[in-house]
Amino acid sequence: MHTSHADSLVTSSVSFHSCNDGEQRLFAVQAGIPLPVALESACYLLDAAEALVAQSSSSADNEHLSHACGYLIEMAKAAMQACLEEGAKSPG
Repeated sequence: MHTSHADSLVTSSVSFHSCNDGEQRLFAVQAGIPLPVALESACYLLDAAEALVAQSSSSADNEHLSHACGYLIEMAKAAMQACLEEGAKSPG
């Protein structure tokens, strides 16, 4: 079975979601996830955030939807950062 260079690239560990007055991070993207899988997951998170934004225009509970959307975007950004950091380390 032949694997391409892109298939062998994996995420690095990236922590996110500040807590304890910003001194610590509560969650992390795990190292070793294949980049296509991590990017697909980031897309799903962004799709969910987009759906929440659309829903918030017709909802009286905008504050909760806004927070949920922010968390989804934060997770997607961390996944993408984990892909980019590992990609930058890999030889061309």
